[in-house]
Amino acid sequence: MASKTWLVTGASQGLGLAIALSALKAGHKVIAGARNPDVATKEHPEVLATGGEWLKLDVSLPSTKEIVQQAAEEAGGIDVAVNNAGYSLAGQIEDLKEEEMKASMEANFWGPVRVILGVLPSMRAKKAGTIVSISSIFGFHPCPAMAMYSVPKAAQDMLQSVLKSELAMFNIRPVIITAGLYKTNVLLHAKQPSSGFGDIYC
Repeated sequence: MASKTWLVTGASQGLGLAIALSALKAGHKVIAGARNPDVATKEHPEVLATGGEWLKLDVSLPSTKEIVQQAAEEAGGIDVAVNNAGYSLAGQIEDLKEEEMKASMEANFWGPVRVILGVLPSMRAKKAGTIVSISSIFGFHPCPAMAMYSVPKAAQDMLQSVLKSELAMFNIRPVIITAGLYKTNVLLHAKQPSSGFGDIYC
């Protein structure tokens, strides 16, 4: 298999780190996105040791598109983009503040959109590419207290489904990976609501 250039967001831990290391082990070039590359480098020296590189990337920021596009240009294009970064927000809808809900949409939906917009120019130029969305069973299976994690995941799934037709002419393949529960820190680090309605629903 020919070596490809991968961009993996949220690569400093959990599934993102596992994907990045697997791609490196398979002989691919990996650009590993992390909000704090200095910490990631100290905690996971194996990424650099196996030929990967860290990219400072917080997908919730509007600058994501430009950062990704520049990284793609410097790398000679991105062949595989893995949208993995995000976080879980748990709480009944009354328990959540509007800014908390907006922040979840920024990271879990608009973040992947920005990454996609950043890699598309190089993929279209090559007329090849794969865009992977790490989704969740919560994107299609309703679960109490998970609305504002489910909604951006469902939106991301629909976006990928639409892009499958929209990008077919460029030989760009959107892929959805719907994950169940697995050992990760995503629930441990889940953001909790700041309001006090939770007891009403208990």
